[in-house]
Amino acid sequence: MIFRVTLLVVCTLLAGARSEPRPRSRPVPIYSNQFAVYVPSGSETADEIAQEHGFDNHGQVEIYDI
Repeated sequence: MIFRVTLLVVCTLLAGARSEPRPRSRPVPIYSNQFAVYVPSGSETADEIAQEHGFDNHGQVEIYDI
């Protein structure tokens, strides 16, 4: 009995040590409903365009130079 348990433990450890971890694939793509647009005529025009099309304008996106 002790031999069987020992053999089971050793086989389990060896099987786990030999298998390589695989990267998890994403089953379903993730989409976002947020986007940014460039409106050269200013924030008031951006507000009007967003309202005409049923969107909310959350303001200007800050861009940081690296």
